Amino acid sequence: MFDPRVHDSAGILRLAVGLLGVVLGAASLAAEQTPAATVTLRVYDSPHLSQPMSIALRAATEDALAPAGIAIRWLACVARASGLTGPCATTPGRHDVVVRVVASHDRRDPERCGFSLPLTGGPAFVSLARECAARVSRALESAQAGMPVMLGEARILGYTLAHELAHVLLPGRPHSRDGIFAARLDRRHWTGVLSGRLSFLEQDIEQLRTAAVTRQAAVASEARGRVAATDSRPRGILIR
Repeated sequence: MFDPRVHDSAGILRLAVGLLGVVLGAASLAAEQTPAATVTLRVYDSPHLSQPMSIALRAATEDALAPAGIAIRWLACVARASGLTGPCATTPGRHDVVVRVVASHDRRDPERCGFSLPLTGGPAFVSLARECAARVSRALESAQAGMPVMLGEARILGYTLAHELAHVLLPGRPHSRDGIFAARLDRRHWTGVLSGRLSFLEQDIEQLRTAAVTRQAAVASEARGRVAATDSRPRGILIR
């Protein structure tokens, strides 16, 4: 049984340095590769994620999807007493992806760090379990090579999100034999997540790229259709 690591000032410094390396690495990769498509995620605020963890989670997700040429547009959805405001004030459309981080999922399957629910004709929902990621990170503490447990959790959640987005983009497709889209990730896979060596298989990368481009084209087509419908409405004549 593993106990959570206590983060002292030195641990916080290591976390900050680790986050800086993750963010700079993601920025360098983005500069080298022009994305083929962008997927928009509505991420709803959660008490289970700190700001540094949220930043690291996003960087890890982008890192996992970059080989497929997929960029992420992150919409921070903050619930207020008066409802949602800003970019999340509208009802999610059928091409939107709603992401939430929860404490845990079904306790009968504690190794399930994430699941997705694509709805026919509606948005897709993705849920990530913080307790599962924390447990995996603590179990792999010896493999983290000085990486703070909190940063390990964020990378695990980020790659889990990439796995679930593959389900959203490739509905009905079975899992791959290995890589990020494997049916169940074991210690070898999670160690690869922490080191940045785990990736989607080549066939997954090609299919994800094609699916994301097709999805983006459908979103753009629907947007043009809404604009055309608005422009074609009869306009009244003001008589004074």
